[in-house]
Amino acid sequence: MNTAKQELIKLYAKQLRLPTFTRVQEVIRGLNPDESYEDFLVEIMKKELEERSAKSQADRIKKAGFPTPKTMEEFDLSRLEHVSDGEIRQLASCDFVVPEKLIFPSL
Repeated sequence: MNTAKQELIKLYAKQLRLPTFTRVQEVIRGLNPDESYEDFLVEIMKKELEERSAKSQADRIKKAGFPTPKTMEEFDLSRLEHVSDGEIRQLASCDFVVPEKLIFPSL
C-alpha cells in the first residue's frame, strides 16, 4: 500500500475514532487469500471492538483505584473454610448472570 493511502487511512481513522483501522496491514496479512472483503471488514471491526473493550476495562480498573491488581489465580482458596474451590470458580465464571435479552425478550 502506498504511503498516501496509509496517511489517508490514518486521517480517517483518527477522525472516526477507529484506532485499529490504522493497523489495517496487520489484518490484511492475517487473512487467507480466498477470504472476501466482508471477511476483512468483520475481522477489522472485531479487532476494534476487542481493543475498545480492553481499554474500557483498563480504564474502569484504573478509575476504581485498586491498590494492586488481583486475579483469581493469585487468590489463596485454602483460606476459605466453608466454601469449596468449585463454588468459588463457579461464582467467578459469572454464569449466573443472565443477559437482559433473555430476561426481557421484548427489549
